[in-house]
Amino acid sequence: MPPHRKKGLSPIESRLTLHMETGNYMDSESVDPGELPLVVWLKGDESFFDHFSLDADQVMKQLGIKRSRLRQISGQELRVGRKRVDRYIRPVYRPEDVDRYLNWTRATASHKKSSGLLQQAVSDLNGLSGQIQETFSGDILAILARVEESLLRLSKYSEILTREVREELSSDLSLGLTALREDLFNFRETTEEILGGIDRLSTDLGKLSLSLEVFQGNLMESNQNSKASLQTSLDSREDLQKVLNGLLQVENRQATHATILESLTRPRRPKLVGCTGQLAARQLQRRKHRPGSLNSDTSGPRRPRPRYRLTTRFT
Repeated sequence: MPPHRKKGLSPIESRLTLHMETGNYMDSESVDPGELPLVVWLKGDESFFDHFSLDADQVMKQLGIKRSRLRQISGQELRVGRKRVDRYIRPVYRPEDVDRYLNWTRATASHKKSSGLLQQAVSDLNGLSGQIQETFSGDILAILARVEESLLRLSKYSEILTREVREELSSDLSLGLTALREDLFNFRETTEEILGGIDRLSTDLGKLSLSLEVFQGNLMESNQNSKASLQTSLDSREDLQKVLNGLLQVENRQATHATILESLTRPRRPKLVGCTGQLAARQLQRRKHRPGSLNSDTSGPRRPRPRYRLTTRFT
């Protein structure tokens, strides 16, 4: 069992008995009431015992706070006295301490004072709003009168303007309509001509397409014929080349034969060069004395014998 517990007493009674036995009470003769601590334990025989005449409910009502807030400030910001009532220790307060706390917390006094300030502010705001409303209503009436006058002026100006615009538009519109009719008539004639040209062009295109088809067929046929003729010409060219090669071979052979014949028919020259002049002189004298000779003196000098050549033509 703890040392502060006694038999037959509750925990609160044991603590109170221990507190009373340890002598934590203050001597009323040696302490000034103005210098009391924030927490004062009262026994009942102090000279200032009667000063603590307010209980917790009265203080809460006077300050306008709740019990939780009273517990927070008791012993911290507000002096509290603790005395025994029956079996419990109750908090008691002095009126002067409560008044001092109220003066100290005047700016944020309490919920009650704040509500009063709010009500006063609401009333002031209502009065101010009423004044503003009256002033604003008067100004609005004046503004509405000015607006009505401006609207009347604008309506008159608009009527005049619309009348002038209608007159100008009617005159311009009549002229524009006549010009538009003429343009439409001209456009109609032009479109009719264009449509006629398009019809003629379509017929010409149809004929042209038919002629193109015929031309395409003829062109294909001519291509085929040209291919065949080209093939035939190529074949004939090969045959002609063969014939020309044969003719060249024959000409070469004829040239060879001609050279051989020419060499055979050509007269032989004497081997002895020194006797050539004497023999020629003798043969000439003999021919001169031969009767009926062509080379006689009367007929003049003898002509040389013609040389015969073999010439052949191939066709």
